[in-house]
Amino acid sequence: MALSSSALTCKFIPPSLQSWTYAVTVHVTCCIAGAVPLGIILFFVQRSTAISPRLRRVVCVIVGTSAVLIVPAAQSYIENGAPNENIRWTGPFLASTFGFSTFFKAINAGFDQFPEGADANLSTWLMWFVNLPEPEFTKGKICRANKAFVLVRLKFFVCKILSLFVLLTLLQIIHQPAAESNNHKLQIPEWLQSIHIDGFLHLWLLYLFVSCCLDFSSLSNIATTGGMRTEPAFENPLLQSRCFAEAWGARWNLPVQLLLKRTIYVPARKNGLGRSLSAILTFFASGLLHEYNFSIHNRQAYEPVKATVFFVLMGLLMMGEKWAWENLVPLRVRQIAAGYIPSVVIATALTFSVSGIFNRFFIKSWLESGFLDAAREMLPHLSCTHVTID
Repeated sequence: MALSSSALTCKFIPPSLQSWTYAVTVHVTCCIAGAVPLGIILFFVQRSTAISPRLRRVVCVIVGTSAVLIVPAAQSYIENGAPNENIRWTGPFLASTFGFSTFFKAINAGFDQFPEGADANLSTWLMWFVNLPEPEFTKGKICRANKAFVLVRLKFFVCKILSLFVLLTLLQIIHQPAAESNNHKLQIPEWLQSIHIDGFLHLWLLYLFVSCCLDFSSLSNIATTGGMRTEPAFENPLLQSRCFAEAWGARWNLPVQLLLKRTIYVPARKNGLGRSLSAILTFFASGLLHEYNFSIHNRQAYEPVKATVFFVLMGLLMMGEKWAWENLVPLRVRQIAAGYIPSVVIATALTFSVSGIFNRFFIKSWLESGFLDAAREMLPHLSCTHVTID
């Protein structure tokens, strides 16, 4: 009887120019037709002495709410503008980012929760109001990016593109059905593969993709504004975090964290709430923010409440970790861990420990709504298939 074997053949797939054109068009349209006009309105409302503080806040809330409502109203138009089905997810994703960002910036404007100097003039105001990540301010002025800053941002951007190339290829190979053969395959238990390993890889995919989007925005701003320096987007959370508090509080998605801190955490603390309750309230608000996003760019597979459950669980996990570390772990063990265990080992363990929750409550609707196809359209990767060799 003839024996057959399986071989893997791969083909390089370059980024789609159509997909990038679509993404940039949606982003620029949201800025020019949405964020800029609303920002101009709020600038003059903010500076007007004829408007009382209470009325100013009402106007800001109305403006922010209108931005939130515009996106779902225009969603069909945005999706129909996609050049093909695979890239359709990207437009609503970018539009939903405009919606929640503009909402929070409007609330910040109403309650004077913006960086010192952001309201110096209309140009500076719009740079702050429109951009995510925000401009970096020092002593009331926008910082300028020097050559070293640009080179570092560019280096990390290229590294992330290369990492996405490897990861997108790996995910495609893992989920490519193997051709029938008499070769022995490594059998991975279904629960481990579908929950933890896939979740771990998908968490890395989300981090790299969103981080790349924000880095691209930062580099574009440097090129188009004469060197405007922006706040960092991510601070290497999946390789350097030594606890959940560090991951969520100092490294993960810093532009969104800044908006939530200004709008939820700081006011809660000023109104007498403790740190733990303020943190849980902020995680809950983050869940609602993501419910809004998911209902738009993951509309096909959106399941209400799941995003909120995920973020509340992360908040509780963060507080539980802190309590256990301070009350159950001996001081000597803490000293050894701090001095001898590399950050990459701890960060990887933390990432793997939440990969199952992440896969079930967070990323599932993304995958079922076309996120992976959209990422493959925009980024280089290898398309691999198994073929049978007789």
